[in-house]
Amino acid sequence: MKEEENLEIGDIGKELDELICDIFEILQDIKAINKEQLVINDIPDAKKT
Repeated sequence: MKEEENLEIGDIGKELDELICDIFEILQDIKAINKEQLVINDIPDAKKT
């Protein structure tokens, strides 16, 4: 392989790493939202209003 091709593969790897990190951050946000939703659902209807 040429050095240029190696650089391109390295760049793709970096981009994939960044995407994976972004996906995990989104999953953490979803988990937090789900926990909040569970708490809201546990509150009796009379207390919601």
